[in-house]
Amino acid sequence: MFRTLFSKLLVTFISLALVMLLTCGAAAALIFRSHYLWETRNELKGELNAIHRIVEGEYLDSRQYAVAMEKLYAISRQYGASIHIIFQRNHPMNAHVVDAEYADRWQGDDIALYDKLTERALASENTFDYEYDLLEKATGLRTLTMTRLIMTQDGARLGVIVMSYDMSSVYSTLGKLYVDIFIFACIALLIAIPIAFIISQRITRPIAGINRAVTAFSRGSYDTRAEVEGRDEVAALAVSFNRMADEISEAETQRRNFVANVSHELRSPLTSMHGFLEAMSDGTIPIEEHDRYLPVLLDETERMTRLVNNLLDLSRIESGHGALTLTEFDINELITGTLLTFETRINEKDPEIDVRLDGRNMVLADPNRIAQVVNNLLDNAIRYLPDEGGRLTLSSETNSQFVTVSIGNNGEPIAPEDMPHIFERFYKAEKARTRTKTGGTGLGLAIAKLIINEHGGELTAVSDEKQTVFSFSVKRAPNRRS
Repeated sequence: MFRTLFSKLLVTFISLALVMLLTCGAAAALIFRSHYLWETRNELKGELNAIHRIVEGEYLDSRQYAVAMEKLYAISRQYGASIHIIFQRNHPMNAHVVDAEYADRWQGDDIALYDKLTERALASENTFDYEYDLLEKATGLRTLTMTRLIMTQDGARLGVIVMSYDMSSVYSTLGKLYVDIFIFACIALLIAIPIAFIISQRITRPIAGINRAVTAFSRGSYDTRAEVEGRDEVAALAVSFNRMADEISEAETQRRNFVANVSHELRSPLTSMHGFLEAMSDGTIPIEEHDRYLPVLLDETERMTRLVNNLLDLSRIESGHGALTLTEFDINELITGTLLTFETRINEKDPEIDVRLDGRNMVLADPNRIAQVVNNLLDNAIRYLPDEGGRLTLSSETNSQFVTVSIGNNGEPIAPEDMPHIFERFYKAEKARTRTKTGGTGLGLAIAKLIINEHGGELTAVSDEKQTVFSFSVKRAPNRRS
């Protein structure tokens, strides 16, 4: 029964409602009982005071005795109470006034209760006292018994007035009240159950929706999203799940694209190599022409080697296994040294070279990683240089915190629709920019971006009709000036 959140919430709400109703009902019953008994006691206290005035003013006067008795009997009949007027044993008067309705109840040992009550009242310092249910065991009556001392003007105690009121009607009224409170509590509980059901359902419905979405998502339905209802914590959970689902879906799409791109990049040189080797082995390409095709096989082999190395670099950087070895070095010297390694390729296109690396720019970075970034950006810039009238630019600038390196060319600009994607893996803007016959792997810029991000810098690109420039920033070495 309690396996689901809905059932737990429903039982909890009903239990809370039941406890609250029982608590409120019990409190209300106690309040009503106390108030009703207090009202009854105060009313009877007033009548007892009236009886006291009759006794002291008329009852003790033999001439007015009969009138007094009539008044006392009238009070007794009105309230259904028994009135006992008991004097000291040495007093000449010793009378009892008892309503006829209860006369048969005051016999034998029952009278002894009044004697004990009288003795206690006469010995007490209080002129007034009361007690509930005093005579219940003796008479079977649930009574409110009240006493009032009869005293002389000089303070002498003559006797006691004892008034016993049958509380059966009071307790009967209270019993009916308790029943009414119980019925009200039951009705309230019956109303609370469907309310608790609705509230529990409203709370658990979005959670159930999120659970269904998670289940469907875990089974491969990456388009599944949870419905967001309201602005509470459950809605925030649904938003968080949807955000996570979007990221996972995007990551899954990237993974599939990555696998497809890697497969394509590997298949192309392998297919080319397999074709040439098969033609050379079956004689389609004569032995005397083998030397003509061996450089092609070598280029394809180098292309595969570059791809595999780039993939290894990408995996190592993303996994965090390749920890940075921070060293202070002059980044201008690194740029100059890297530029020399491209001398042969640069001479093939014979571009105009504009280098602005005046002074020393000391940085705190991993020299091998930064050399890889400069190498990738130079390789990219040289590859897309125009065959004639090319211009290659390199510069470095410094500020209080960073050294910014810029590498650019005046080749065909990158199309605006391609700009947001140039740092993605395997993304190649081939429509706008002519590639060399060997081409790139589509990973160079992605690797460069990751390396610069690891250093806490930023890699950006700007492209227009005049030039395309890639810029990256590296932190300056502390306490150094260029």
